[in-house]
Amino acid sequence: MEIELYGNHLKLENNEIYKYKKNKGGNYWYKIKFTLNNKGYLNCSLFNNKVGRLFKFHRLIYYFYNQEWDIFNQELIIDHINRNTLDNSIDNLRVVTKQENNFNTDAKGCYFHKGKWIAEITINRKKKYLGYFLTEEEAHNAYLQAKKEYH
Repeated sequence: MEIELYGNHLKLENNEIYKYKKNKGGNYWYKIKFTLNNKGYLNCSLFNNKVGRLFKFHRLIYYFYNQEWDIFNQELIIDHINRNTLDNSIDNLRVVTKQENNFNTDAKGCYFHKGKWIAEITINRKKKYLGYFLTEEEAHNAYLQAKKEYH
């Protein structure tokens, strides 16, 4: 499956993305390298006239299968249904709004940020920070303790 995106000719093969490159020594396909960001998503940069743009792997995968979808629309999110950010199979991806994406979590009162889980609770319309935690479960337990105390 091949697409044209941001001035790049790309193909999807065995859930890996390749870019077509032309040079004096010959034209060839090479596998795009993705890096894991601090939120657990795979990213790559694509260039058009020496201007780079960051693309997330799961957004590219979704675009390969749904080319009518506007990949540059930042208001719509490609959600991982099972919440595993490394499971980028097309069956695990869906388009949602930011609010719908926030519903897709087991833990109320916590969220993932920069490699750690943050717990917080709202008291009288003001957020109270409860701390950083290594796991979602620890952050959620901190929220539940605060809920007993404050609510």
